[in-house]
Amino acid sequence: QVTDIGTIWTLPTSPDETNLYSEGQGILTTQQGAMATYKQQAFGEITSDGRVLFRGAMFFSSSPSQAGELAFLDNLVGVYNYESDLAGNAERVVWEWT
Repeated sequence: QVTDIGTIWTLPTSPDETNLYSEGQGILTTQQGAMATYKQQAFGEITSDGRVLFRGAMFFSSSPSQAGELAFLDNLVGVYNYESDLAGNAERVVWEWT
């Protein structure tokens, strides 16, 4: 389990504002204090029923002195799917790109 605190910005890329581009960065922290950072970029869309979908990439880094159990993330690239619903519930699933 990790806490993910990050910031993103998103811009519409189509005249009807349903296609999106997003960039962001964040920090992952475990309950034991291990930390890793990431940057992300994604393209997405707002569906006709109001859901928000993104497909993107995340670039992770960690310093040996602070990474602890997150050390495996150093220099790892992940690809992800993100989806949120009308109630504001969101899920991002990340896979390691090897």
